[in-house]
Amino acid sequence: MILAENIKTGWHQLMLNKGKSFLTMLGIIIGIFSVIYMMTIGQSVKNFLISQIESIGTNTIMVMPTSVMEGETVGQKDFSLTMDDVEALRESELASHLEAVSGMVSYTGKATYESAKKTYDVYLSGLHPDGKIVSNYKLIQGRFFTQAEYDQNARVMVLLENDAETLFGDKNAVGQELKVDDKKFTIIGVLEKQSSMQPSMGYIQPVVPLTTVQSLFNNNSKDVTYILAKVDDKNNIPSTVAAMKNILNQRHPTGKGEDAPVEVQSMDSFLSIFNNVLLGIQLFLSLIAAISLLVGGIGIMNIMLMTVKERTKEIGLRKAIGAKRSNILVQFLVESVVITIIGGVIGIIAGIAFSAITVFIVNLAMPDWGVFLSISWIGVILSCTVSILTGILFGLYPAIKASRLSPIEALRYE
Repeated sequence: MILAENIKTGWHQLMLNKGKSFLTMLGIIIGIFSVIYMMTIGQSVKNFLISQIESIGTNTIMVMPTSVMEGETVGQKDFSLTMDDVEALRESELASHLEAVSGMVSYTGKATYESAKKTYDVYLSGLHPDGKIVSNYKLIQGRFFTQAEYDQNARVMVLLENDAETLFGDKNAVGQELKVDDKKFTIIGVLEKQSSMQPSMGYIQPVVPLTTVQSLFNNNSKDVTYILAKVDDKNNIPSTVAAMKNILNQRHPTGKGEDAPVEVQSMDSFLSIFNNVLLGIQLFLSLIAAISLLVGGIGIMNIMLMTVKERTKEIGLRKAIGAKRSNILVQFLVESVVITIIGGVIGIIAGIAFSAITVFIVNLAMPDWGVFLSISWIGVILSCTVSILTGILFGLYPAIKASRLSPIEALRYE
């Protein structure tokens, strides 16, 4: 009953001077809003980007050349991974848990079809037939290219579904022909969109046999940009990564004690690192935003001190009719907490609302991305807790000062 009465009194004092009360809460509102906005947007972005990585498959391993400056150490020089490296991994008993292995090369050019006047930028990805397994591709029309087509450098390609819609609209893309520069390709399949970011990169992104890219655009070079592999079970990733490093380092020795020429990383490790980096950035931005809470708390303390001075006679009168020091202290402390809780609630609502608006605008601009609002409930709970603690901590000194006023001096105060 006493607490309810104090809350009622606190609310009454809040309504007596709405302008001053709002300015008192403003620092808390901005602080809580900033924390909620940063954490919610950060969580939404993190979930979106992680989903893009997971769509490829966390059992995937990527092999890339390590950047080595030529001449820095005797015997070291830049090198490229080759088709022979791909075959060595595919045939090695040390990497027995590899389900599929594919090299990857790319080519950027211009694409046209039939008598279309419009030209499209194209990013060709050359893969082995196992690339369908490694990259977790799912066919929705037609088929993927075969080993025979791969061996024959066939001019066949598979499109992403969004690229098929861009090029051919409602028409069936399978069987259509597409020119890349002056080379004609036959479309044999359409792939389900794997990553929601793919169709928004500004390129048509067909998948073709790796050998075709090498023969038509890379002067029959056996080099590959990187190697992709898929492990049969997530638990076998560490041992397989170690085996792959061993195989490739033996094939490309750099000398005792020198850095390995290749970097072998699993998507699972990339995901873990990526998640930790995003979490660190999110917490750092939230910490910066939380500084405004400190400013808001100081503002509350100043306003409450002014309130104590303005209500000195009221305090003296209450003490004269029997109010205890604890009654006065609790009353002013509750008023301070009421202010911060209301400010906190407004900040939380504003933070979530602005986050939703931001996600809506992103989806309006990039409808293929499909970003979802991910409310950080930890941030909401934390903000509510911080609001209450701010009210208690910064309202404590004014409340103590009010409770210690002498009734006689308070009644004489002008």
